[in-house]
Amino acid sequence: WSPNGTHLASVCYDMSRIFIWNTETGLCEMIIEYDEPLRKVGWSSEGRHIVSCSDTSIQMWDALTFELEHRMLNKYCDYFSVE
Repeated sequence: WSPNGTHLASVCYDMSRIFIWNTETGLCEMIIEYDEPLRKVGWSSEGRHIVSCSDTSIQMWDALTFELEHRMLNKYCDYFSVE
């Protein structure tokens, strides 16, 4: 959930996509594509970033432009959490 509750982010592992849903309309407003399957996604507490996790890296996306800002290599993403 976004911090203000207006949006929800979900991932589709087999399609390597993040879906951004409007919680009021129930419609998908944005699809972010990545080059490998994604496992988890979450919003930063201030709402400025979306963080996702694949098998090999953690990605940080700008929550307004949906552009990839940073990619960090990590082979232990099962312990991923957004605080």
